[in-house]
Amino acid sequence: MPNRHTQVVMRPKTAQSVAVSGTAAAASAIGAHIDTVRLFLTGATADAYYVLTGTATTSGFHLPKDVPYDITVPEGAVISVIGTDGALKITEFTR
Repeated sequence: MPNRHTQVVMRPKTAQSVAVSGTAAAASAIGAHIDTVRLFLTGATADAYYVLTGTATTSGFHLPKDVPYDITVPEGAVISVIGTDGALKITEFTR
């Protein structure tokens, strides 16, 4: 039987970069009509933590270094990140 799964094509729309350090840092609000973002922690010596609202702490969601991580986000979410070093690359996708 042929594969009948529908593949949703996502196009990158906007990219941001947030410097990661031991102090929480926030990105700009996620744009209108965006529901998926890719998080990529690059240049880091250790994993980091993020939240979608508020200020990131090490109790936030775990974000492994050097692994692209796609998440669903509410429109207008402000991603905050904390770690040791590196940069969090955020790519917003539209359908």
